[in-house]
Amino acid sequence: MVARFHFDVTTLERYLRDQLDDQQQSALIEHVESCEVCLEQIDTLSRQGLSWDDVGEMLRDDELSEFALSADYPGIRPQEDDQTDLLEPTERDDSLGRFARYEILEFLGRGGMGIVLRGLDTALDRQCAIKVLSPRFASSAAARKRFSREAKSAAAVVHPHVVPILTVNEHNGLPYLVMPVVEGKSLQRRIEKYGPLSVIESIRIAAQVADGLSAAHVQGLVHRDIKPENILLENGVERVQITDFGLARAVDDASMTRSGVIAGTPQYMSPEQAHGDSIDHRSDLFSLGSVMYFMLAGRSPFRAETTMGVLNRIGKDTPRSLRSINADVPFWLEEIVTKLLEKPREDRFQSAEEISGLLNQWLAHLQTPDSVPMPVRALPSEGKNSTVLIRKASRPANNQRWLIAGSLSLILLITLIILLIGKVLTPTSVQHQPANETLPAREQDPATQETPGIAEGTGWNSGPSLQDTSNLLDYSDALSQDADRPFQSRPVPDTAKQD
Repeated sequence: MVARFHFDVTTLERYLRDQLDDQQQSALIEHVESCEVCLEQIDTLSRQGLSWDDVGEMLRDDELSEFALSADYPGIRPQEDDQTDLLEPTERDDSLGRFARYEILEFLGRGGMGIVLRGLDTALDRQCAIKVLSPRFASSAAARKRFSREAKSAAAVVHPHVVPILTVNEHNGLPYLVMPVVEGKSLQRRIEKYGPLSVIESIRIAAQVADGLSAAHVQGLVHRDIKPENILLENGVERVQITDFGLARAVDDASMTRSGVIAGTPQYMSPEQAHGDSIDHRSDLFSLGSVMYFMLAGRSPFRAETTMGVLNRIGKDTPRSLRSINADVPFWLEEIVTKLLEKPREDRFQSAEEISGLLNQWLAHLQTPDSVPMPVRALPSEGKNSTVLIRKASRPANNQRWLIAGSLSLILLITLIILLIGKVLTPTSVQHQPANETLPAREQDPATQETPGIAEGTGWNSGPSLQDTSNLLDYSDALSQDADRPFQSRPVPDTAKQD
């Protein structure tokens, strides 16, 4: 049914900010499924800096590197008055101004409602990235709430693959947090520039992301927004760091179980996120699977012209086979990605630690196949909540291949020798036997008169030919009929012919 009315912009903004109650959200979702006008309006609002859940009211930045948001972020652009609002005068020639104890060297970029600066910590004489809430949103309670949550969430996770929080403070009424500068690109920019990654590069990145997620999950946190923009690559792909914990929630947070809340970046959401259902750490694993697909295929697994179309595809569709896009992807890696992208969360890998261990094992094997055996792979077991580990038998290691080839050659050689000996000895034993030494033959069953029997008392017999084995069953019947006769030692006397 085509919609006959449209929601006003204010209501749509409140929906994106999660300010509608459950009944209002349900009515709006049902409406936009048949209303292209409202769908387009939602897309427009989200591109203007409003995002899902409370992102439109809270601080959000996709990158904290020198290749920051300003060039490609579709929302608010840097404003001319940023420097005036934020910075105080400085005496340094290489500084744009001073913020708290930091000399600001450059504006790295701007997110929806926050600004990212490169600064010099004058107390420690080191460069850092400073994330500051934009002055025009400093009075927003929701923005401050998200800022505080990001700081607490990220600070709770101390891990080499998570961007650490060095300082959380407030200056002139503006909350800010300080992090190290990550010199490098985001995964998004890397693939946009160079295209899909190799199998080894993809596994190395995914394993490190899984390591970082495992550390967050141990702390009871779910990131909820794993995507290429939030994965920073330092020194190529040798070190990977996860950033932007602004959407992170504790597993026992009330908002984690609230129905109808959509939070995250649509293309990398899990089905439960897309449906607004309660989520747990396995939602991050689905997002990791989408990121792995993106690395190997150069495109996200679920694409559509509208945001709602993307959400529908995540919930219903199976993505195109990875190997049909990139033939270099091995079967076992496609299976891993497919398992991560299972719709029911109980059918996925059950922990980031599990997937991290498996990927690291495969990486070690690919790098040194002669010394590191193939790892096991995980497949669904009979139970929904567990996995069965079996050894992958698709491609044996080099030493195993040589052993198999050698064994087959030896078996073939022995078979040929036996056949040659049989050819030589069988005719000789029959043709050169003196006629007067021929042993009396036992009386044969009429059904087997034309079938040569075993010459009793001799070591060799011709038996049925290899070309005609149809009489083997008849011969067996003849033997079975004699089963009750007393055993006759050789040579066989004439009386043996009597029944």
